[in-house]
Amino acid sequence: MTKIASRRDAPTKEPTVNATDADRSNGPKKKRGGFSVTLTLRTRIVAMLLVFGLVPAGVVLAILMSQKGEFRAAMSTRIAMTAANVNDVVDRNLFARYGDVQAFALNNAARIAFNWMNPSPDNTLVQAMNGYMRGYGIYKLMIMVNPSGTVMAVNSVDAAGNPLDTRTLYNHDFSGATWLKKVKAGEFLQGRNGLTGTVVEQPAKSDIVSTLYGEDGYSMVFAAPVLDDSGNLIGVWANFADFGLVEEIVAYFYKGLAEDGMADAEITVLDPVGRVLVDYDPVAQGFANHDDYKRNLDVIGKLNLADMGVESARRAVNGEKGAMVSTHARKKIDQASGYARSVGAYTYPGLGWSTLVRIPAGEAFAVWDNMILVMLVSVAILAAVILGAGFVFGNGIAKPIRNLTGIMNRLAGGDKSVEITAQDRADEIGEMAAAVQVFKDNAIEMDRMTVQQAEQERKAGEEKRRMMADLANGFETSVKGVVDTVSSSATQMRGAAEGLSATAEE
Repeated sequence: MTKIASRRDAPTKEPTVNATDADRSNGPKKKRGGFSVTLTLRTRIVAMLLVFGLVPAGVVLAILMSQKGEFRAAMSTRIAMTAANVNDVVDRNLFARYGDVQAFALNNAARIAFNWMNPSPDNTLVQAMNGYMRGYGIYKLMIMVNPSGTVMAVNSVDAAGNPLDTRTLYNHDFSGATWLKKVKAGEFLQGRNGLTGTVVEQPAKSDIVSTLYGEDGYSMVFAAPVLDDSGNLIGVWANFADFGLVEEIVAYFYKGLAEDGMADAEITVLDPVGRVLVDYDPVAQGFANHDDYKRNLDVIGKLNLADMGVESARRAVNGEKGAMVSTHARKKIDQASGYARSVGAYTYPGLGWSTLVRIPAGEAFAVWDNMILVMLVSVAILAAVILGAGFVFGNGIAKPIRNLTGIMNRLAGGDKSVEITAQDRADEIGEMAAAVQVFKDNAIEMDRMTVQQAEQERKAGEEKRRMMADLANGFETSVKGVVDTVSSSATQMRGAAEGLSATAEE
């Protein structure tokens, strides 16, 4: 019996799912130069954080860098102000010395003839001079001479109160002293608001002071007239001030610069034409304390920086005030130079000195450079923190997504036993996990329905085959019965025929 095949019995081929690593990637691909670049979700999160974190920092850094010129100008102005402040403090001190000599000359002991040319320790004029020496502590010598230059009185102790042998000075002739000549001629340093009455000389080496103290004798002379009750000139009082008082002021300002990180600074004081009066450069000259500073008389009063072409010195001598960046001719380094010419203090007009404050550019602008460095380091640290945080944060998002992607790939591959994780999360990842669970449940239900349908189809096929077999068997039985009946009838007919034939023969 021929079997009739149903279409459902025909073999079918299920499509297979092949999940590769590229299929599991959770970011778009960008082609660049023929190569495929995969930007994962984590990478995009890190990049986004870097953009939002570093762009503002970069903008701030760019703004700061754009202000470099203004900042340097401000720092240079500060250096110029330091130079002006040195002048101001020096002039204030010299103003006091301007008045000292006039006050000393008013002492009544200077008018008493008995005190003249009398070196006795009982001399009240000498005693007054010694008192001034000890009280002020900045003078090397006090001397009173008559208009012809003969010594009338001189101190006999130094600023510390120690005995000082000045008796030989009574035999010294000061008639050629410029300060005596100027006092007699009335050539006083004229100040504002009518200030007058004192001759002030530029600092110079005094052989007398050098001999008395065994040193270079570099000092300044302040001289004023001594008048009798009628206003007639009877003498001239001269104070030889230790020039160290100016150097101490310079040292004070240098100390402030050094404490601010500018130890390589140098401060130079110039006379009216540009000759060096103070050359204070501790690092280059190799001394640490002010007491160690040594005047180099081959430089002091001789080396003219303006004539040597030092631009800041030339400008200062010309009465200018300001700052500039220039190259030091001897040190071969760039320096921020502040310069200012003295304008006096109070009613004191000043001596026309100038001050140069020169600082290596690296030290002068160290605040700016350090600030930029701190900004760069901060940006680098910020970038590192953002990268770390980005990877952690990106992993916190990308990892569960990758897990869900793997789970969905396994589901697509037919593995219905895989566990759907992250369903307990209260965020979008949890919602995605719940959706994947629905996919899994639907897939399991589809499999159950497929199995059930296949079972039903199998049973239907078996029932159909049974019915067909029954139908075939019934048909076969019916046909066999007909054949048997026909065969029996044929036999009977043959018997009858044979009988008829026999009868016929008979």
